[in-house]
Amino acid sequence: MVKSFLALKPTMVYFSLSGHILKLPPNKAVSLVKSIPLNRLLLESDAPDACLTPLPDRWIQALPDLIRLNALDIERYSGLTTPAVVRGMVTLIAVMLSGEEKSPFEDVEEQVARATVENAERIFLPLSPQ
Repeated sequence: MVKSFLALKPTMVYFSLSGHILKLPPNKAVSLVKSIPLNRLLLESDAPDACLTPLPDRWIQALPDLIRLNALDIERYSGLTTPAVVRGMVTLIAVMLSGEEKSPFEDVEEQVARATVENAERIFLPLSPQ
């Protein structure tokens, strides 16, 4: 489906992900995330039912590196809509992408963070009052 949307207007299509992705089976979510080019990816945290916590057991079993989210203390934001949760989304997406990458996890995480910030700036800065 991602390829179909990108074929329409590749420079105008973005895909925004939130904690809702945890409602998918891990293999489907990983496949989805890997199909989205980083220069088309946005992350969000503004839906209370899209929280990253608690992580479903099937996700921990499928992607043991998700233990990295514990270090971010995401649990304290459970049920809240706050930009602080976006940091957890960066980690989640990086864990999904780092399985095939030859780069260390931290490099993948940095790439995800940098790309999503640049994408948001590309979309929203032109809309801000000058």
